[in-house]
Amino acid sequence: MTSTTKHLFAFILSLAAITGSSKAYAQEISHSQALIHLLEKEKIFDAVDHYDQYRDSIDIYGATRNFYDYCYHQYFNNSEASIDPLRRVLYEYPGFFLEKPTWFHFMNQLSNLYVEMQAYDKVLEIYQDMERFIVENDAMDEAAKNSVVEQFAVARRDLKTLSAMPQAGIVSAPYPSQTFTGEEPFFTFGADYDGTTLQTSVDTGSQVGLLLTKKAAGRCKFKITSDTDTIFVFNGIATRIDHVLIDTIKLGHIILLNTRGIVMHKSFSDNMPDTVGEKTNLKAKIDSVFAPVDVIIGMPLLKKMGGFEWDCRENTIRFYARHEMERTPFRKPNMYIQNNKLFLRMTINGLDAVGEVDTGSKSVFSINAPFYEAHKDRLPINTLIPPKTEDAYLFATKPIIGQAYETLLNTEVCLDSLPLGFVRNQTRVSNLPEIYTTKDAFIGHIFIRQIAPKVRFDFVNMRLEGSE
Repeated sequence: MTSTTKHLFAFILSLAAITGSSKAYAQEISHSQALIHLLEKEKIFDAVDHYDQYRDSIDIYGATRNFYDYCYHQYFNNSEASIDPLRRVLYEYPGFFLEKPTWFHFMNQLSNLYVEMQAYDKVLEIYQDMERFIVENDAMDEAAKNSVVEQFAVARRDLKTLSAMPQAGIVSAPYPSQTFTGEEPFFTFGADYDGTTLQTSVDTGSQVGLLLTKKAAGRCKFKITSDTDTIFVFNGIATRIDHVLIDTIKLGHIILLNTRGIVMHKSFSDNMPDTVGEKTNLKAKIDSVFAPVDVIIGMPLLKKMGGFEWDCRENTIRFYARHEMERTPFRKPNMYIQNNKLFLRMTINGLDAVGEVDTGSKSVFSINAPFYEAHKDRLPINTLIPPKTEDAYLFATKPIIGQAYETLLNTEVCLDSLPLGFVRNQTRVSNLPEIYTTKDAFIGHIFIRQIAPKVRFDFVNMRLEGSE
């Protein structure tokens, strides 16, 4: 969103010329501009607080409010509710996106939302409007126009293939949810895929809905839905894959119907940079972590369910359907999703922070160097522990070679103003590459399971909560 919403300031400022010097209008423009600025900076929690405080003086014309509604529902996992406000901005307020590429970008976002809702007739309408925009764009030469039109022809063919597939869905049986016992070193459990039990892992750090090993998929004989393809996964390494369709996945009483998955031609641990292969000990660690894993369920699929709960004492996991999660509108979300990554609002030693949550990481709690540099007076280093360098992995698919870090003194982490306790001599300060996180902190599997005896990920209310 950063590269596009910055162009919206011009629209807000243009209102000043229309509304004149009225103090009320000046306040409206100021508050609207501030809201767009927060959204542009991807500070969604600050944007929500700002909107709640100034909602009566934000954009009586409606464009900013509609754009905020779209962003709000997108971040807080309600894609269906985000469609109408985005469509209103695009079609009722064409001046909102003053730059044509920005308008085109959000039209593409709208088409993706309709694909997610399996409303393929609406997608075709969006394609027609986007193609008309390209054809009528005098700034593009004919070769560029023809290239984009050809891409739309391919997109229509792909859409026809999608619409011919059985409709995906999630249903739940009337009997109580089932508890799965997990196995370490990496938390895995047996789930049913078209009648075959495969060892499955839940990874909020994966931006792919369902990843399978070729060996596991071969046991199940899934339907291949398209030609062999190449995608970039994990560390940006290209890997050959097949697209498959799985009739039923049973996670206890929750049944996923007609789910699309990706089958990797190599094993998970084979998709490593060459530098990992040179590190025998690190490669052995990664191999041992992945050895029992047949399937990884990532955020695109997890967010469609109601949520899941870890019982950290019993080492079990339980899944919930959306209708089983009671809505709690009086409690604000403390999680959000962006680009199929999961983020958590918290405080670190009293400092507001946002951390990326990766249940597929064996790490504890790492603070990114820029956040530390901005607040070092509140984040004292433990001088008794010297700086270190190690070869490690945040997740088996995210190895870090020669990562330098320092260790903080006991760090107090709070969620919803409630202390989760101290992270004693385990919080690291390191300059993590952007491929891992661009946020203030990185939160791994080990820390999440220390929050409370039971930890629930609620994807309806977008809340992470602990309980006894």
